[in-house]
Amino acid sequence: MRDELIQDVLGRIARADDGDADAVLAPEAEAAGEALLALLSPDGKFDFDVLHVVGTLHLARSMWREGPAATESHTLAETLLAPVFLLRPDLAPPIWEGDPAAAEGQRRRDLGSALVRVGMVLGNPTAFVVAVNALAPTANDPADPFAAACGVVLAAAARLLSWHTGNAEALTIAQVAAQRVLDAEPTDATPAARAELVRALLLEHTRTEDQGVLDRAVE
Repeated sequence: MRDELIQDVLGRIARADDGDADAVLAPEAEAAGEALLALLSPDGKFDFDVLHVVGTLHLARSMWREGPAATESHTLAETLLAPVFLLRPDLAPPIWEGDPAAAEGQRRRDLGSALVRVGMVLGNPTAFVVAVNALAPTANDPADPFAAACGVVLAAAARLLSWHTGNAEALTIAQVAAQRVLDAEPTDATPAARAELVRALLLEHTRTEDQGVLDRAVE
């Protein structure tokens, strides 16, 4: 089913490139894209080919729509294609202003941020899992100049993963990542880390009703 849907969507994109707007604007095109997204993370894995095809579909739709509808499609395309661009810049249309030649720590931060956006837009917890795994090596390396930036995004990704799945371990990861940034020398990331720690503690308090956790959040 996955391969058939991919071929269907790619065919629609090709026909739109030849001037057939209905190929990507018809309800059937949107339904095919949604059906593909339902197959985005089978068995806890992340299918970047699906992300690429659906993102390109919405990019094609944006070229045939007008006003707010065109902006909405283009924004969704950017969101879906950003992690593809970082991992496979040869695949994704260059609509995202990332730098695939950047330092590894920066690329991990950018990839993690892009995956968090995908997870938030699609409500897909696997995106947060992939983000956590991508961010952890840099966030846990205090010598890396992007450690703090990755730590903040890691805290957000892990917190959102816990919020979507109820995973208590992920919530601990979020708190540890944020606290590590706060314990280091102050950086531009410090306020964001504090905000993430508070969000994680409030989520824990909501689940446990532990007054000590709430006290930590408001101190």
